[in-house]
Amino acid sequence: MNKVTFAVIGFGHIGKKHAIMVHGTPNSDLLAIVDTDEEKRRVASETYPDIKVFDSIESMFSNDILPDVVNICTPNGYHASQAIEVLEQKSHVVIEKPMGLTRQECEEVIFKSLQVSRHVFCVKPKQVQSILKMVKASG
Repeated sequence: MNKVTFAVIGFGHIGKKHAIMVHGTPNSDLLAIVDTDEEKRRVASETYPDIKVFDSIESMFSNDILPDVVNICTPNGYHASQAIEVLEQKSHVVIEKPMGLTRQECEEVIFKSLQVSRHVFCVKPKQVQSILKMVKASG
């Protein structure tokens, strides 16, 4: 079985969790971490010395890093534009909530994913936690 390759965009609190999850999962390979903050890039390089670290999505793609999946863990206002940028490179997207700040932004992401035949998955951890609590309580 081929490994699924990933990149994490944004190495703050949530981005670090995504990197840990991907890095520790069999059959997955963390190829790159992207963050605009120099200190966060330094921490990423120290934490994952074998993983390439970039200051922009553009520089990651221009260095021929083409992951199967890109996890977007940046501030909310960047989610939609970054998802579209990633989809244009034919990567699937895992995006922290919200997908976009407006209905139009969300529709643009969905439309782009349909155009390039790639999946977009929006992470909503609180909803998952609520469902898990209901399942545990029922039995």
